[in-house]
Amino acid sequence: MRHIPIARIRSVRVQEGKALPLFGYGYRALPGHTRVVVRSGPVLVLEMTDGASFGVTIGPGARQAAEALNAAIAGRSGAETGEAPEAASPEAPTGE
Repeated sequence: MRHIPIARIRSVRVQEGKALPLFGYGYRALPGHTRVVVRSGPVLVLEMTDGASFGVTIGPGARQAAEALNAAIAGRSGAETGEAPEAASPEAPTGE
């Protein structure tokens, strides 16, 4: 299990993914980019503040999860700066 503090997440997006183009099922890591692929379908991708990314296939609730996480990130950022910044769109182009 991996724990990523919300303070390390810059934004969250959804990307469509198929297991074979993502090099099959399992834990896939390249420098700065990690994916956990357990099925084909939506991938929740966390863009980190250091430029790295972490993605996991989660299924039909991916868009709602991205919206909730982006709202939490916007709330955290607004609390830190006194402003309410706009959250990133949870939709992203396919491929990476």
